[in-house]
Amino acid sequence: MIRKRIPLAASLKALFQVLTVYQTTTVYNKIPSDAVAPYIKICAFTCKPGGSKDVNISNITAQIQIFSTYDGELEVNSIADDVIQVIEADVAKLDLSADGFNVMEQSYDFFESFETEDGYTGIITFVAKIQNLGE
Repeated sequence: MIRKRIPLAASLKALFQVLTVYQTTTVYNKIPSDAVAPYIKICAFTCKPGGSKDVNISNITAQIQIFSTYDGELEVNSIADDVIQVIEADVAKLDLSADGFNVMEQSYDFFESFETEDGYTGIITFVAKIQNLGE
């Protein structure tokens, strides 16, 4: 029987790496005080069981937040388009094999952008179905 594990740490690490390698906007796990917009922060992660007694599958979501001080939504929407293309690309599939997980599916579920005090922000909801292959 496969020991139940959740892929949150491995997924965060892999998502950070994919976004850093395959698109040009700076990506942070924690935003430094001297950060200059535009930039991306990987925010809230969720994990929901989705397998069976014999197959350990997790359905995860992550919010990818884009920050911009540009006067208008053009910059946020353009960066979101780049990020969504990366998420959907086969070459940018998360690789969790070193941690004993297999990404069965990955995509985006939702995107929204809106005005803030400092400019605009956008939030992409990333979704993935991940199988635990470890013991």
